Amino acid sequence: KISVQKQTQKELVSGKDAIEAKGMEKEIALMKKRLRTLVASQERLLRDMEMAIHKREDIAVKGRSTRRGGPGMTKGELDKRLHETSRRAQSLDSDVQSATEALEKTREEYNALSSAL
Repeated sequence: KISVQKQTQKELVSGKDAIEAKGMEKEIALMKKRLRTLVASQERLLRDMEMAIHKREDIAVKGRSTRRGGPGMTKGELDKRLHETSRRAQSLDSDVQSATEALEKTREEYNALSSAL
């Protein structure tokens, strides 16, 4: 019985199956190592994404607080406000010009009526 056991152990250590088993154990060890590196990489990427989300939220909050007409206007908002203001100024200029013409006409009528009296 002991000799059969020794012979079996000898076969397992030096046999073709033993070589394959050791190769598989090495592959398993390499796969476990690769799994650990992948998990670490995944955790790092997850932290990076969370940081990017927090940065984006901070930027959005800052943007909302400065858009209330404060000094932090964007170039597009400033251009739009400038265009609206210049359009309003042109409208006011034309209103002033028509009012001046109406005033001139009224003065002429007044002068004509004054001289007739």
